[in-house]
This record gives sequence, structure tokens and C-alpha cells, in this order.
Amino acid sequence: MSRVYIGNLDPHVGQDELMHACSKFAMPASVWIARNPGGFAFVEFSDTRAAEVVVAGMQDTLLGQQRVKAELAKNKGKNAAPAGNSAALSLAAPGAFRDAVPASGHAQVEDAS
Repeated sequence: MSRVYIGNLDPHVGQDELMHACSKFAMPASVWIARNPGGFAFVEFSDTRAAEVVVAGMQDTLLGQQRVKAELAKNKGKNAAPAGNSAALSLAAPGAFRDAVPASGHAQVEDAS
């Protein structure tokens, strides 16, 4: 399983909308959206190639009222969910992904204005 980090996510975008947007490129296995603090999500795919296709297709895409950033995700920190564990992604406690970062090593938020 591979995960994609979606950053600069409009807080009004829900799981169904994000899943639909990603499914234009590859079918997601699961979607987890951060809510407190919000602004990012992790979408899990069955293989790395599918995740790479989604990253290329979703990068700088307008979703809701904001352009999202898409990157392959990697685990970092003691609270990061193990890759390939979709239950952990969808049932994680609030704040469980605060130490998870995109593959670049840091999250970048783009001002939509």
C-alpha cells in the first residue's frame, strides 16, 4: 500500500469529494482527512504506481476553493500510522498524524489568494 499526502485542502472538502477526485486517476483504498487542525489528508492506494499517478494528476488541482498539493507520503515520528494499515488511517485518533509529513520532509501550504 502507498499513501498520498494532500495538502492545502479546503476544510469544506469531505471524504466522498476527495475520493471522487482521486478516483479519476486511481481507485483509493481509503481516505483520512485531518479536522483539528485541518487542511490536509492522506489517501491510500493499493500500489506505488497508482499513488504516483494520483500525485501527478492531483498536483495543483482546484478542489473546493483551494489548489491542493499532492506528494507521496512517508511515515515520520512515533504517532505515524504504519503504511498499508487502512484501519489505522480511517480510525486514527485526532492528532495521530501530526508528525506525518510528505516525502519532501515538510508540508507547504499555498495561499489561495
